[in-house]
Amino acid sequence: MKAFEEIFRIAKKNNVFKKKKLDVAADLHDWLYYGDKNDLMVCETKPQKGTTHCFRFATINIVESGRRFTLLATLMGVFSQKHKVLNELLAYAKKKININNVYVDRGFFNVKCIQVLQEHKVK
Repeated sequence: MKAFEEIFRIAKKNNVFKKKKLDVAADLHDWLYYGDKNDLMVCETKPQKGTTHCFRFATINIVESGRRFTLLATLMGVFSQKHKVLNELLAYAKKKININNVYVDRGFFNVKCIQVLQEHKVK
């Protein structure tokens, strides 16, 4: 997390973010994995390119005029609960910036994640 902190500090110092309230996007990313499916932090994914396994990351990014700035990325395991991960991402982002809108990909489309969005009082 220190790397994200330092990069954000430098970006803020150099006025990379023009708006006072920023839009953010929470996304899930699968990095395909071809090794042992029992390795630490390996998750299952839909069959693609010869594998059904991946490393899964959740990210929260500032999205502004076609640009993206990653505030935080976190590795997810097979027992990670998406609503808890989303809560962690939003809590971190709210400490750094004022959030205007939150966009989430379909991986976060479930009742518990919607409740997290409501608890954080974000659009």
